[in-house]
Amino acid sequence: DSAFYDCANMTRFKVDGNNPAYRSLNGDLYDKSAATLIQYASGKTATSFTIPDSVINIKEGTFIFSCLTEITVPGSVRNIDDYAIGYYYNNNHMPAPIDGFVIKGFVGTAAKLYATDNDITFVALESDPNSDYEYTVHSRNTATITKYTGDGGDLEIPPTLGGYFVTSIGIKAFQDCSSLTEVTIPDSVTSIG
Repeated sequence: DSAFYDCANMTRFKVDGNNPAYRSLNGDLYDKSAATLIQYASGKTATSFTIPDSVINIKEGTFIFSCLTEITVPGSVRNIDDYAIGYYYNNNHMPAPIDGFVIKGFVGTAAKLYATDNDITFVALESDPNSDYEYTVHSRNTATITKYTGDGGDLEIPPTLGGYFVTSIGIKAFQDCSSLTEVTIPDSVTSIG
């Protein structure tokens, strides 16, 4: 816990690709599957950040020394630990809320609940800013990709979208995607239209 406490100048984490437990994405520290965001590199100068769609958990103190004033949280996030977002340490080394901090996310998700519980301004999103897909959600926490809207190239379809397991690819979901060169389909997909 608190291994990188007060490392406000840290601009990048680099994790060896052979490390069995951790990885770095864009300089930030995650568990190997990128489902848990452990530490944001606080020395970055950006004021806004969009959490990747792979993240399900955000650990306590993840952003506490950053200069962020706005974070976009995807629907995939199910758990946000105390003091993970929108806090800094005051002179008494106690977590204190950041004035004017904004969390963007979806209504009915962990982002909305966290913002409400911590009296942080919440801005509701209408579409997932991380996603290159349109999809429909089913009653069993599963989703069907109905359309790909990305740039093409080599594509790895994520196993979850908005926190829902991608179990099928719909009819004509990749119609007219002539710029795709390779598509990797996750194990979760059991049906292709």
